[in-house]
Amino acid sequence: MLDELRPFYDSFSSIDELCDVLQPCPITTKDNTRVFPLKERVYLKLTIADPFASYASMAVQIIGPTEEVAHLRHVLSDGLGNWDVELDMHKNLLHIFDLCYFPMPAEIDLKKDDDEQQRCNICFEYRLDNGEVPLVSCDNSRCVLKCHASCLKEWFNTLVEGKTFLEVSFGQCPFCKAKLSTSFAVLLKN
Repeated sequence: MLDELRPFYDSFSSIDELCDVLQPCPITTKDNTRVFPLKERVYLKLTIADPFASYASMAVQIIGPTEEVAHLRHVLSDGLGNWDVELDMHKNLLHIFDLCYFPMPAEIDLKKDDDEQQRCNICFEYRLDNGEVPLVSCDNSRCVLKCHASCLKEWFNTLVEGKTFLEVSFGQCPFCKAKLSTSFAVLLKN
């Protein structure tokens, strides 16, 4: 039975070692999701729904500003057709996004010295009790907003003009007041 689960654990091992896994925290063997940076303000959420069928049940979601996410979804979609089953998930994702490496923990730790940039612009905390970190950023490239999905959802709920349509919520950025949309269903599911 445990041998059948080896591909599931192996799928995450190189990601856990070579990427700055932001969620879950701490990582345990029961977790089937990893969230890690792809680049500045853009994150990958990798989920394996069935531990006995790792590749068949894998889902990759891109979290970040709308324009970047739209472009990267096309890159991902095109790249999935060239998935090499001989390579692990980490190497395949690097090939898809044409990267040498994903941001690593040591690289990110240098940036964490500037603690103000890492904190949520709504609650002013970095990591919430449930392990959530600020992943949502404004679509306005000049805006520095970065916040927890749960904080932004609460903010949207206070807005008179805030709306939700097909699991996408629309509102205003609490920082620059630009129009902002996000899928809380994707961000808040573990």
